[in-house]
Amino acid sequence: MKIKKTTFINILLFVVGIVLTLWLIFKNQDLYEIYNNIKNANWIFWIFGVVLVVVFILTEAHIIKELLANLGYKVPMRKTALYSFVGYFFSCITPSASGGQPAQLIFMKRNNIPASVSTLVLLLVTLAYKGALIVYGLIFVLCPRQIYHNEALLPWVYLGIILNVIVVIFMLILAFSSRAAEKIVMFFSRMLVKITKSDKLAAYHERLGRTMENYSQLSQYMKGHKKLLLRVFLITFAQRGLLFIITYFVCLSFGLYRSNPIDILMIQSGIYVAVDMLPLPGGMGISEHLFLIGFREIASSRLLVPIMVVSRGLSYYTQLIISAIFTGAAYLMMFVRKEK
Repeated sequence: MKIKKTTFINILLFVVGIVLTLWLIFKNQDLYEIYNNIKNANWIFWIFGVVLVVVFILTEAHIIKELLANLGYKVPMRKTALYSFVGYFFSCITPSASGGQPAQLIFMKRNNIPASVSTLVLLLVTLAYKGALIVYGLIFVLCPRQIYHNEALLPWVYLGIILNVIVVIFMLILAFSSRAAEKIVMFFSRMLVKITKSDKLAAYHERLGRTMENYSQLSQYMKGHKKLLLRVFLITFAQRGLLFIITYFVCLSFGLYRSNPIDILMIQSGIYVAVDMLPLPGGMGISEHLFLIGFREIASSRLLVPIMVVSRGLSYYTQLIISAIFTGAAYLMMFVRKEK
């Protein structure tokens, strides 16, 4: 019931965010002109965008599968794909994408994957993702090309880099300093037990201690596989690029054939870095605002909003819809069917 209540609140916030975002974007716009521009675009290019979204999600599924296999758990791709769809769905509807990994842990536990294993795997996946964003952000701010030096966008990118660096440092401690990780987790667990004085939480505290022992052993094991971790990072870096380059195909669909794909990829990466840590579901509102700022030198004022609508529709809302469908399927397969 607690999970259902939290999910309901997140969906409510998500819906409110959509309504406010639509109002802010379209309040001073000619809706008929936007509709005509979108209608006249070459939608064939949008198919490439949808394919890239699917490949983007399945790439994470491959990473999870590889990490689990390295830890001794051979899980078929169809199941790790469901973990990825679940993660992206809950990431899309929760502030700062905070709901993705907890949801994945629940589904992985349903497949008898120990919490110590799934926690480490998802921590490494998130670490690679955050690290890739930091690298993209640094390339964006250090590149001498003037088109990236947008005074309205740069402060947000700097903020995103700083917040992600702080999170990455903390995650590195959790992932590779097992003693520090155990002390931090157990400290907060003890404090929670003392504050609540709950027998149930005290029992969980003991179980958590055993889990952290297993986690420490796994963490030490992963330290000896630096090549695997480097490969995970490089795959993740390329994976993020798949999402960023969708906007290039959208620009092509509106006839901007002279657009530089590298410029579009880098501006889009800067926007993602800027909004990644903000407490908004999917970065709604601020993502659209920064898109209109970042791409105003790429597209004319007449096409800027239509390009933003389609690009955001493909990279975020299409991802949300596809993930929602497969999350429903995963729930039916792993929970409803098993309970019956």
